[in-house]
Amino acid sequence: MATPMPSVRSMLLTWAGMLCLLALIAASDYLPLGPYLPWVQFAAAAAIIVMLSFFWMNLATATAAVRIAAFAAIFFLFVLSLLAFNDFLTRPMDLVPFRALPGVAAPP
Repeated sequence: MATPMPSVRSMLLTWAGMLCLLALIAASDYLPLGPYLPWVQFAAAAAIIVMLSFFWMNLATATAAVRIAAFAAIFFLFVLSLLAFNDFLTRPMDLVPFRALPGVAAPP
């Protein structure tokens, strides 16, 4: 049984929301968030994934088997991302993310 396609308005609102979250990810690099910066960016990325899942993939009205397969894929993608992110989590925190070049003054 085919599920109905979402409306154009719903698709455009979802697209605009994902663009706003992408703008948040890009703009957060310029905000003084300190150690919370990766968490803000990962939360925005997770929100984009949820929007894709429910609105563009139409999982809200899909069959149970399709939902289980989609959530299993997202879960294992999360596990792979967490394993890759483990390297970042276990490194010591460096308060200065750059090294000053010899003869060049460091920015204020």
